[in-house]
Amino acid sequence: MKHKWHKEIKAWADGCEIEVRFSNRKEHYDGWNLMVADCWNDDEFEFRIKQEPQYINVYGYLENQNICFRQQIGMPLLGKIKLEVADD
Repeated sequence: MKHKWHKEIKAWADGCEIEVRFSNRKEHYDGWNLMVADCWNDDEFEFRIKQEPQYINVYGYLENQNICFRQQIGMPLLGKIKLEVADD
């Protein structure tokens, strides 16, 4: 039988950063924090592999102080939008 957190434990052993949060105290919900100690068998915590930020490139141009978004080839890169995944 595999450990409940086997995927996260393997990633941690391979050098990935692991995030932790309290699982049963939502009123004190603090969000995800980096794990600093081995506490895999503590039922108070949930674990996940640290989420890397993802970005979407935005192409278009500025026209009279407004941004015009285009999906056409050759449009200049305006910047990037950082995506964050909502927690359940």
